[in-house]
Amino acid sequence: TSGANEVFYLGRARAAALGLEAPLLVPLLRSPRDGGAAPIDVDPDTTPQLALICPADRDALARHPRAAAWIAAHADRARRPTLRLRVPWWALPVRPARLFLTKAYAARFAQRVAPRPVVADQRLYAVEPRPGVALDLLAAVLNSTFAAFALESLGRASLGPGALEWTVADAAARPVLDTRRLAPADPAALR
Repeated sequence: TSGANEVFYLGRARAAALGLEAPLLVPLLRSPRDGGAAPIDVDPDTTPQLALICPADRDALARHPRAAAWIAAHADRARRPTLRLRVPWWALPVRPARLFLTKAYAARFAQRVAPRPVVADQRLYAVEPRPGVALDLLAAVLNSTFAAFALESLGRASLGPGALEWTVADAAARPVLDTRRLAPADPAALR
């Protein structure tokens, strides 16, 4: 959660019009539907919005004059309860990732995967494979019928008729097939 979406989440056209420095702009998934029409694959070049990821060091931020000016123009946001405790307030804590677990489900159980790291808003959870686990195999497992069954069986029915939502703790405790234990021929079939 950014604490100030109007500062940190920008449409592509707006970011370009402001001239914000490209190294500080990262594709943003705000919804499980962002990033192209493919049900699972994310196209980072088609996300409607970008996240402004500024360095925490003031001198490093100064090396990006457009972003520094943007942050200075919005310095009043630092007084918000959502930003007051963040030091410095403009250093958006993000964990770019390639694989994401969707926070809420209805009829569709799709876990998105990107070819390069992107940032996700709070409707998706970044997933980092454990050592020795191939990301593509984990993505396949998380998009399997077994994973959908686990979600349906263990999810919280908290969003109305049949809709499920997962907390971070729910997701961390969810059973997942360990791809390191597959037979030698299985990874190719799973992929």
